[in-house]
Amino acid sequence: MRRVRPFSLLITLLLAPICGMANGKPAGPPSRFLFSVSHMGTSNELQIVGGRLKCTRHDRGSTIRPKMRQPTPEDWRRLRQVLEDANVWRWRPSYSLQGVEVMDGQLWRLEVRYADAAVTSRGYSAYPAIDGSLASHPEIPSVWFPLRKALVELAPGCLD
Repeated sequence: MRRVRPFSLLITLLLAPICGMANGKPAGPPSRFLFSVSHMGTSNELQIVGGRLKCTRHDRGSTIRPKMRQPTPEDWRRLRQVLEDANVWRWRPSYSLQGVEVMDGQLWRLEVRYADAAVTSRGYSAYPAIDGSLASHPEIPSVWFPLRKALVELAPGCLD
C-alpha cells in the first residue's frame, strides 16, 4: 500500500485548480480524443486536431462544413472530470445487445488518451454502466446522458 504524505496531498489540492488538474489528474487536452455517434444515415464526430476540437457532421453521405473550436483550460478540466465521473477507464472495448436485432440503433465510439489513462470503446444500441458492465435500460441515463451532455456543451451545435 502506498503512503500518502499529508503535506504532498495538501500541495496537490491547493495547486490543482491553477495547474490544470481535475481530482489530482492532469486535465489539459488529451493526446487523442474522438467521439462519434451515428444513427439512420447521419453521423457526428468530435475529435482533437492540432489542439483544437473539430466537429464534423455527415448527413446521408454529404459532409457539412466542419467547425473548429479552441477549448479553454476550464473546458479541458471539465472534460477530464466528466470522463472520470463516467468511469470511462473501466469501459469494455465493445458493447452490444446479444440476441436482440436492432434495425434503427445508434452506433457510437469513444477514444481518449491521456498520459495516465486511455480507453477505446464502441457500441451499437448498447451502453456501459458505471462499473463498465453492459447497462440495463434504466441505467443508461446515469452514465451515457451526462457524458453526452458535457460533450454537447464542450462543442455547441456539434452533437445535438
